[in-house]
Amino acid sequence: MRRVRRVFWMMRPPEVFRADYLILSLLFILGVVGGQLVGGSIRSEEAAELSGYLQSHSQAISARQGPSPAAVVFAYFRLPALLIGLSLVPWGAWLILPLAAAHGFLLSMTVRCMTAALGRGGVSVALAALGIRCCFVLPCCFYLASLALPFSGKGRRFKPASGNEEKRRRLILSAVGCAAVLLLGCAAEISLVPRLFAWALGHIT
Repeated sequence: MRRVRRVFWMMRPPEVFRADYLILSLLFILGVVGGQLVGGSIRSEEAAELSGYLQSHSQAISARQGPSPAAVVFAYFRLPALLIGLSLVPWGAWLILPLAAAHGFLLSMTVRCMTAALGRGGVSVALAALGIRCCFVLPCCFYLASLALPFSGKGRRFKPASGNEEKRRRLILSAVGCAAVLLLGCAAEISLVPRLFAWALGHIT
């Protein structure tokens, strides 16, 4: 029991990372605003094309031809793995920060395009398609990014002699814990999202 408590204690975000959370959140919000602005400029022809794509995707799900488990795992782990990789290079912080804005931009633009193509029902379709993924991926990404920024920002690598041993253990344990959470999210998406997506799209067509 003490060992479990120590693991969770090491995984907690230190006080110095609160500023990183604030910066990442602000950049993510800026990306969300930008995605709403860009997505709002979609033309009627593009909206009709997107609506047709969603219809065909719904039919594929109904025929049990949805994304494979490997594709779902890749979608969940690509961004957290990228954040861990960027923590290993001195210039990684220069990419972690704009990556937060880019992620917010893409999510927001996706929702905005679905709304433009499907009307108000596009919000429910977007929530059905992306809601579960965001609940699992976003917290892990923010947490890992806040831990990775000090390493990449100072150009340090994982060398015990530099006094980063505790931070190295924290990042490794956090990565393992986030991997377990993401695998749970993958299982939830594979079992629930196809049904939710088909249900949401079926109620507006």
